[in-house]
Amino acid sequence: MKKLLLFVCVAMAILTACEEENPAPEILSNFKNGVFVVNEGTQNNASLSFFSKDSMVMTNTIFSSLTQKNLGQFFQSMTIIGSKAYLVVNGSQKIEVFNLKEKTNSATILGLSYPRYLLAVDDNRAYITNGNGFSQDYIYILNTNTDEISDSIAIGTGPETLLKDGVEVKGTTTSKDKLKELQALGITPYQIRLEKEK
Repeated sequence: MKKLLLFVCVAMAILTACEEENPAPEILSNFKNGVFVVNEGTQNNASLSFFSKDSMVMTNTIFSSLTQKNLGQFFQSMTIIGSKAYLVVNGSQKIEVFNLKEKTNSATILGLSYPRYLLAVDDNRAYITNGNGFSQDYIYILNTNTDEISDSIAIGTGPETLLKDGVEVKGTTTSKDKLKELQALGITPYQIRLEKEK
């Protein structure tokens, strides 16, 4: 029993030693050879972490530590376009733009009700899915040079992820009457039907 307790204590010490709350400059100098971790959070405590494969260290709360700004509630997804990371925070109804080179919060995109995912479609544009399946279901078109929304289109209930497949962008909708509007955006529509296993 004493050996088991000693093993557990040593394992916990090793695991906690590999985690840092405040970013170490050498780890975050270029955000290369590592993985970002989206931490959804609960009430207003969402955060972004970075795991360095070189040092095998997980650094937590990097966005708020580097920008002195609270990320918000319910961090849904993250998309990197060039040197910018788009942090989609649906509970706070916004997208924070985190400049990975300068380590700054270069913009906050507002005017969203329930943002979900963001997809770069070309050098200047990205699509943002927005909606909870009950209201305000849109795909927003984002100008990635200015980080401003340039247009929107009402869409079927609960738009989620989009996928770029060669020159096509594929998306899902549960509303048949919105398929033509998806096609007008250049999105190939797909419907997904879930069935119970027999």
